[in-house]
Amino acid sequence: MAIESKAITQGFILISVLLIGIFMAISVTTNATGGIAALIPLITILLSLLAIVKPREGLFGLAGLVIWVDEFKRLAVYYGGAYSITVVQVLAMPFVVLAALNISFFLNILFGKVKIDFIGIIIYGMGFVLGCAIFVTMEGSVSERAQRAANIAGYITLIPIAYTYLKNFDQWRKFFSFQVILAVPAAAWAIKQYYYGFDQIELTYAASGLSMVHSGQMFQFAEPRVFGFFGSASALGCAGIYCAYSWWHSFRFNK
Repeated sequence: MAIESKAITQGFILISVLLIGIFMAISVTTNATGGIAALIPLITILLSLLAIVKPREGLFGLAGLVIWVDEFKRLAVYYGGAYSITVVQVLAMPFVVLAALNISFFLNILFGKVKIDFIGIIIYGMGFVLGCAIFVTMEGSVSERAQRAANIAGYITLIPIAYTYLKNFDQWRKFFSFQVILAVPAAAWAIKQYYYGFDQIELTYAASGLSMVHSGQMFQFAEPRVFGFFGSASALGCAGIYCAYSWWHSFRFNK
């Protein structure tokens, strides 16, 4: 009976994977805004499910998105078209996965699988209060204020989530090392930009006008600063400091 149940489960998983693969192939080949744009909701759904079912692995997925999302955005526009909906969908990917991590975290607390300590509750409260304060006091449209508030408040909630699921130094080292490995191509691309100039991908995205920040840093200066796979030179600098610190600690503490 157990063998039959296992075989049924494996068959169901195989059929599901095949159906998802067929759906992805159809979406990529028929999407009006380009194949990469068609993959955005599918990747978001898969990473969100991963975050709910296996939150520790979901943290890795979120880290990869945060590092690569701006380059993914430029690729989607270059190989698809200058559609604002494409940019919005790409930028929403980390927020959706972050929301899935929080949902998983609350469900695990509710069913007693994990516990949140007093410090974690305080951090969550700080994130909520800070998000509300930013939304109320910040100038701009409702969508701009909501995005900034969700950005800051959402990532603050990662603190208790991360130290709940990454329980020892070995897990933390793997998490930091994973981010450093993903950042290597981003840094290498920045070196390429410095010595050989910007690629047509960056120029096309800047000319589209979909991002005032990106267009400004590309066309307002005689010699634009490099940014690699990130959204700006400042983001590249912050990532460099973070990765250098993480790499140093990975080797400093080997036990």
